[in-house]
Parts: sequence; structure tokens; C-alpha cells
Amino acid sequence: IGYPVQCTGLVSILGAKEAGFSKFAEKSLINKVSSAKFVAGKQSFYVKGKEKKAYVLDRAKFDKLLAYGLGVEKEEFIALTDKSIILKNKVEKRPSFVIGADGPLSSIRKYITNEKPSFLHALQIRAKGKFNPDCVELHFLPYINFFGWVVPEDSKYARIGLADSLGENIDLKLNKFLKKLKIKSSSSVSSGLIPISKPF
Repeated sequence: IGYPVQCTGLVSILGAKEAGFSKFAEKSLINKVSSAKFVAGKQSFYVKGKEKKAYVLDRAKFDKLLAYGLGVEKEEFIALTDKSIILKNKVEKRPSFVIGADGPLSSIRKYITNEKPSFLHALQIRAKGKFNPDCVELHFLPYINFFGWVVPEDSKYARIGLADSLGENIDLKLNKFLKKLKIKSSSSVSSGLIPISKPF
């Protein structure tokens, strides 16, 4: 549980409170931010809150704390019905609810809907530089079909990434984005798929 990390780890403080997992977020906390900067071409604007709006989390630690704190059982299954789940060892269980935390190609999802989602490919690095520790940035770039982001861990390190349509050269585009931001030092590359679909 917790690995591989395929999430920026930016979580709404209000959302965490309403979902009842603020205590797990606080224990895996790296930073809190209150403002956001939106950038499109040469235009930009800020949205600043009077209080902290989002957590920046150690996502692997958070996932573990959340799973163990809620008593989540990680199980491999072979079938799912309206009332029960058949595990790989053929044992049948009747859980109160099932969490489909099995990635963008979720098997759980296939039991809920026949709709096949579209995907974006995301790529992120941890970079060293000079950052505003209280502000996340969203960059709407002309050469991608989604957006780029800068999520600060503190004033010296940030998580920087972007997402684009499948089949695009995302490595080249991330390098172009990093060059725009004048980032020279980076590490901890992570990559993953983001499913895009209508609510159901």
C-alpha cells in the first residue's frame, strides 16, 4: 500500500475534513498552501485565501495511515456481485463497501459501468529551485491538452509535472516546461495514467 506513488499529493483541507481523514493527512503533512497562481501565456492571476486551503502530503505515508487507520483489507478478487466479493482463494466475503483503489485500469470499475474511460498520461519530477511555499501554480500551456503544475514542498523543493493525451511525447514537453521555469536540478520521476470519464 502506498507504492508506486502516482499522485501529486495535493489534497483539499475542507475535503479531507468532510471525508473524515484530516488526522491521517496531518500525520503525513509536508506543507500547507493558501493560494494559487494561474498562468496562460504571458497572462497570469492569483487567487489567495485567507487561510490554508490544501495539504501537500507524503502520499505513500498517507495511503498507509489511511488504510491501516480505517482497517482496510487489501485483497485480490476474482468476482464481484451485488452483495459479496469472491477472493482469489475462493473465499466469499460480504463487506460493507468495496474501495476500488486498483489504479486507472480498475477491475472494480468494470463491475460498475461498461463505459471505457479515456486517459491522459502524466509525468512529474521533484525539483530544486526557488518557490513560493504558500502557492501552487497551474500552467495552461499551448503545447499540451491538459495543464502543468508546480506544487511546493517548501521554498526550495517542488513537485512539477504535466499531463497530456496518450501518444504525445510527454518527456519532451516536460523538459520544455522545466526550461520555461528555469529548473536545472530534478529527481524522483513518477508517471501514471489519469482516467477521464463522465460521472456515474
